[in-house]
Amino acid sequence: MRRLASGPDILLLAAVWIVDVAVFSTLLNRSDSPSGLLRAPVVVGYAAVGAAALLLRRSHPVWVFAAVWLHSCAANLLPLGVHPTAGVLVALYTVTASRGEAVGALAMVAGFVPLGLTVAAEVRAAAADERITILTANAIFFTVVGLLVWGLGRWVRANREHARELERRRLAEADAAVAVERRRIARELHDIVAHAVTVMVLQAGGAQQILGTDAARALRTLRQIEDLGREAMGELRRLLLVLRPSAGDEAQQPVDGHQPGLDDVDRLVGTFREASLPVRLGVCGAARRMDRSTDLTAYRVVQEALTNVMKHAGPGTRTRVELNWADALSIRVTDDGGSPPRRASAPSAGHGLLGLQERVDVVGGTLTAGPTRDGGFEVNAALPVPTTEPDRARSGG
Repeated sequence: MRRLASGPDILLLAAVWIVDVAVFSTLLNRSDSPSGLLRAPVVVGYAAVGAAALLLRRSHPVWVFAAVWLHSCAANLLPLGVHPTAGVLVALYTVTASRGEAVGALAMVAGFVPLGLTVAAEVRAAAADERITILTANAIFFTVVGLLVWGLGRWVRANREHARELERRRLAEADAAVAVERRRIARELHDIVAHAVTVMVLQAGGAQQILGTDAARALRTLRQIEDLGREAMGELRRLLLVLRPSAGDEAQQPVDGHQPGLDDVDRLVGTFREASLPVRLGVCGAARRMDRSTDLTAYRVVQEALTNVMKHAGPGTRTRVELNWADALSIRVTDDGGSPPRRASAPSAGHGLLGLQERVDVVGGTLTAGPTRDGGFEVNAALPVPTTEPDRARSGG
């Protein structure tokens, strides 16, 4: 069950009650008379009822404003000795901050009715020679206070709407970035599948030609076709995962048709070194053969992580790329944050990392990224590898 009020709300209600009793009532300055003493429970109780109504001001601001408005007007028209005003101002602020401009403006105009009745009560209670001064001073005071409360409510509402608009834009930009990356992944998977099918067709034709003269060789070719077919089916399943309706700009793609992989990491690291980014590459364990899409994803992880370093930390930042072959391929890219170290909040969840997360999810891997204690940044990815014997080795630089 939702709580009616928090600690600060209770304190606000208590403050409203105290102000209405101490300032906007005749209790304190007339309590020495018998009628004043008898009126005390009425004043205290009536002010408490108005303050208690504010408990629901967040969930039902308009209704609460109407109730507090009626409560104040009735007190000013009846000889109760109390003129609840603080609650009206609080309710006016809540309505203005939570509802549209039209409702807020209407509440402001309506709010001046009980405020005006309070001024009238103060004038009636004053001496005849002081009434003009009391009227002028109270009219100016309550007009200024009412307008300030209304303006504060409008300011808070505008800030809330601005924050919501910024959040909507952030989410829209993130969705667009993910959509662009999905299209890019789909194109790359399409190229991989198309290449595999082309090879299968060529190998099938070759096997048909040598089937009568070299059955063993034809059998090996058929087994290769079977392996390629299984791999192509896996890539097609991944392709279906990312082929969802999306919109976005065209993403960059290889101009020569070559899909990079871990074999190209050395060259990739070299390009960043040439751009004055000191990168150390370390490899632990024996490399295994991976699906082409997973191999491409591993390359993209390293590429995006290094790009992130160059973008946020700049040239000269000491960076290390670690590839650890075990039950899964672990990729870790860390940097020292540059000199001076960058703030931990600098590399926010950019579009590149969002797209990278989508890419890693497609191949069944995991990705984490965040600041380090020494002011740098790190990207960690774990990608699945086949449980087969190692068939290739890599060297670190």
